[in-house]
Amino acid sequence: MDLTTIERTEQDLEFGKVKRLIADYCSTEGGQSWCLNMSPHTSLNALQPELLAVNEYVLSFNQIAIPGVQAEEVQLEISRLRINNAVLESESLMKINSLCKGMNHLLTFLTKQEEFYPTLKSRLGHLEVDPTVSQLIESILTPQGEVRSSASPELATIRRKMGTIRKEIERNFSSELSKYRDAGMLDDTKESYINGRRVLAVPSEFKRRVRGTLFGTSNSGKLSYIEPSSNAALNNDLAYLLQEEKNEIYRILQELCRELSIHVDLIQAWQYALVDWDTIQARARFSKHINACLPELQVQPMFELKDAFHPLLWLENKASKVDTLPQSIRLDGTKRIMVISGPNAGGKSITLKTVGLLQWMLQSGTLVPVRPDSKMGIFSHILTDIGDNQSIENKLSTYSYRLQNMRQFLEIANHETLFLIDEFGTGSDPELGGALAEVFFEELYHRDSIGVITTHYANIKILADRMKNAVNASMLFNRDTLEPLFKLSVGQPGSSFTFEVAQKNEIPVHLIDEAKKRVQSGKLKLDQSIASLHKERERWTKKLAELKADKEKAKRKSDDFDFRREEYEFKIMRLQQTQREHNDAINYGKKLLELVNQYNGKNLKQVIANFVKFIKIEFTKKQQAQKPKKEKLAPIEKQREKLNTLQKNLPTKPQKPLKVGDKVVIDQGEEPGVIDQIKGKDAVVVFGSLQTTVALKRLHIPAKKK
Repeated sequence: MDLTTIERTEQDLEFGKVKRLIADYCSTEGGQSWCLNMSPHTSLNALQPELLAVNEYVLSFNQIAIPGVQAEEVQLEISRLRINNAVLESESLMKINSLCKGMNHLLTFLTKQEEFYPTLKSRLGHLEVDPTVSQLIESILTPQGEVRSSASPELATIRRKMGTIRKEIERNFSSELSKYRDAGMLDDTKESYINGRRVLAVPSEFKRRVRGTLFGTSNSGKLSYIEPSSNAALNNDLAYLLQEEKNEIYRILQELCRELSIHVDLIQAWQYALVDWDTIQARARFSKHINACLPELQVQPMFELKDAFHPLLWLENKASKVDTLPQSIRLDGTKRIMVISGPNAGGKSITLKTVGLLQWMLQSGTLVPVRPDSKMGIFSHILTDIGDNQSIENKLSTYSYRLQNMRQFLEIANHETLFLIDEFGTGSDPELGGALAEVFFEELYHRDSIGVITTHYANIKILADRMKNAVNASMLFNRDTLEPLFKLSVGQPGSSFTFEVAQKNEIPVHLIDEAKKRVQSGKLKLDQSIASLHKERERWTKKLAELKADKEKAKRKSDDFDFRREEYEFKIMRLQQTQREHNDAINYGKKLLELVNQYNGKNLKQVIANFVKFIKIEFTKKQQAQKPKKEKLAPIEKQREKLNTLQKNLPTKPQKPLKVGDKVVIDQGEEPGVIDQIKGKDAVVVFGSLQTTVALKRLHIPAKKK
């Protein structure tokens, strides 16, 4: 796509606003610049790694969190390291160290978690964990950015001498301070610091009585600041050592920078990786914010958007606490062009812009707010003609500007082109402009381009109906309330409801009637027919929904009846089996009672013999009856299995969404509880004094007792 086409399309689709929102998530200037200048890919091979990387980062929000890289850009430092004998300040070196440690930590993490983040790992596949730069810097600088005394023997010696002198200065000053304080020659403040030197605060009338060097006076002149003479030479020695320390630190940092310059290409690679990583995390965080996901990518140019949202409209409505209705739309090789008609302010333009913006976002490497089972392909060109683009600079009218756009469309359009035209054919005489629009429509159709058109022209609607690979669609409108429903209906054209909207806006009826008389009867009848079809469609759609609900209700009742019947049959079989078992037990009891009655205190052997004979007979009967009994039990087990399967597949009656305060029971439970909180897909339920968290799908409102 050429630059002019890209700029116009981005302006028409308001992609600049999306880029600015993404750039706000960046932490580096390079990342912000990249986001503000990103443009669409036209190759799936180049685009897919971008989308997969962003998608993996989004998934990390609910998996193993990816560590952030707490580092700043070091491009200026890299430029200076490339200069011979250049010296970087400690602050700059600490920035390089933060970049080194941050990228090494990230590389280590991605290597360990490559199973979860393969694309992100391959994104940094050209880098390896290398602590050399960090080790060099940390051998010289402390975590606070100060040069270590161990950085060189000379620096250690200098600082040791400085420490000795400072201690002696402190001792001398404390002695002088005590002496003059006891003599009453010091102000209440007693001391101060001037040019880094510790001085006594002496009232000016006593300054000649204090031995030392005068370093200045207060603004009023009432105080004189005097350095005790015992410290004068020591402070001079200290100043000399401070200069030596400064020179040695400069030499050490210069040597460190020479060593770092050997690794400047590695530092540069980390810098590039930091900015690239920043753009990925920014796109991921923006995607998370608008509930975006990665649709199924297709090789061929097409799209099947399911429950798609316009991200800018969704954010605006969310801020205003207004619901945004999703749209579903599909165009491919079978149905290539969709003509959307309907009343003004009914959502035609926003539907068209949703298609264009989401396609542009996807091809720019950003996830889109659609259902995950949506499908999107790649287009080589995305052409737009949206809104009133009157050009004052080029002295072009709206219609002339649109004609120039159309000429460019015809120069570019092919089977890999997506075109989006709002209010197709407007801007000129309806008869002449409509005829020219027909010709353009047919030309784009024969070039196998894919596109969405919004229009009020009846001839365009009729043309779309006659073409095999085109389809009419309309934005639904409630004719009774004269309010738009903001829902796309595919399959038939929509009425503009011109006179109905005029009536709603309290235009006098006699003027509307007069206008109707002046309209060609054919056009008026067509518009009225479309409006009537719309009303009939709404009625039959409602009736179909009612029939579907009745059918589902009847099926639930039928399944419930089958379940109850099977349940009762099973219970009857169990009762019959239990009855047989009870009869056997009664018979055994009678036989034992008979044996008891036979015993008279003397015939024990005879009774035992009869008892053993009875046991053997019953054992034999049991062995003979064992196999048939198993066969008899088989239907019961089969019935139980059938009953369990039926119960599992029994559809549950849909219930209203649960809310805080509802009385509920858990699946297969009887004890009711009360919902105290709802957290996403879970709820906190209170059962008496017990509180527990349960998945919402396992909770049900208990059936009312009859």
